[in-house]
Amino acid sequence: MSGVEWQWCDGGGGVSHLQAVVSDGEHARHQTAYRAYVEHASSCPDCVEGICHAARKLWRVVKGRAEPDG
Repeated sequence: MSGVEWQWCDGGGGVSHLQAVVSDGEHARHQTAYRAYVEHASSCPDCVEGICHAARKLWRVVKGRAEPDG
Protein backbone atom coordinates (compact mmCIF):
# COMPACT_ATOMS: atom_id res chain seq x y z
CA MET A 1 0.00 0.00 0.00
CA SER A 2 1.72 3.17 -1.10
CA GLY A 3 1.19 6.46 0.68
CA VAL A 4 0.75 4.83 4.09
CA GLU A 5 2.78 5.93 7.08
CA TRP A 6 2.94 4.54 10.60
CA GLN A 7 2.38 6.79 13.62
CA TRP A 8 2.15 6.20 17.33
CA CYS A 9 -1.36 6.62 18.69
CA ASP A 10 -2.01 7.25 22.38
CA GLY A 11 -4.62 4.70 23.33
CA GLY A 12 -5.32 6.36 26.66
CA GLY A 13 -4.35 4.95 30.03
CA GLY A 14 -0.69 4.99 29.06
CA VAL A 15 -1.09 2.37 26.33
CA SER A 16 0.18 3.33 22.89
CA HIS A 17 0.21 1.48 19.59
CA LEU A 18 1.26 1.98 15.99
CA GLN A 19 -1.48 2.74 13.48
CA ALA A 20 -1.41 3.10 9.71
CA VAL A 21 -2.33 6.55 8.42
CA VAL A 22 -2.63 7.77 4.86
CA SER A 23 -0.15 10.48 3.87
CA ASP A 24 -1.44 13.89 2.79
CA GLY A 25 -0.52 13.28 -0.86
CA GLU A 26 -2.30 9.94 -0.97
CA HIS A 27 -5.36 11.42 0.74
CA ALA A 28 -5.53 14.25 -1.82
CA ARG A 29 -5.20 11.76 -4.71
CA HIS A 30 -7.98 9.62 -3.28
CA GLN A 31 -10.30 12.60 -2.75
CA THR A 32 -9.71 13.84 -6.32
CA ALA A 33 -10.43 10.39 -7.76
CA TYR A 34 -13.54 9.94 -5.62
CA ARG A 35 -14.87 13.37 -6.62
CA ALA A 36 -14.40 12.50 -10.32
CA TYR A 37 -16.26 9.21 -9.79
CA VAL A 38 -19.20 10.86 -7.99
CA GLU A 39 -19.49 13.69 -10.53
CA HIS A 40 -19.47 11.19 -13.39
CA ALA A 41 -21.99 8.81 -11.79
CA SER A 42 -24.39 11.62 -10.93
CA SER A 43 -24.54 12.93 -14.50
CA CYS A 44 -24.10 9.81 -16.65
CA PRO A 45 -27.36 8.42 -18.07
CA ASP A 46 -25.85 4.92 -18.29
CA CYS A 47 -25.02 4.99 -14.56
CA VAL A 48 -28.70 5.51 -13.68
CA GLU A 49 -29.39 1.89 -14.68
CA GLY A 50 -26.11 0.51 -13.33
CA ILE A 51 -22.45 1.37 -13.61
CA CYS A 52 -20.96 2.16 -17.02
CA HIS A 53 -17.46 1.23 -18.21
CA ALA A 54 -16.08 4.73 -17.51
CA ALA A 55 -17.41 4.63 -13.94
CA ARG A 56 -15.77 1.24 -13.39
CA LYS A 57 -12.44 2.69 -14.55
CA LEU A 58 -12.85 5.69 -12.24
CA TRP A 59 -13.68 3.42 -9.30
CA ARG A 60 -10.49 1.38 -9.90
CA VAL A 61 -8.56 4.66 -9.59
CA VAL A 62 -10.38 5.46 -6.33
CA LYS A 63 -9.45 2.04 -4.94
CA GLY A 64 -5.82 2.51 -6.00
CA ARG A 65 -5.86 -0.31 -8.56
CA ALA A 66 -5.32 1.92 -11.59
CA GLU A 67 -3.67 5.18 -12.55
CA PRO A 68 -5.83 8.17 -13.51
CA ASP A 69 -6.11 8.96 -17.23
CA GLY A 70 -4.57 12.15 -18.52
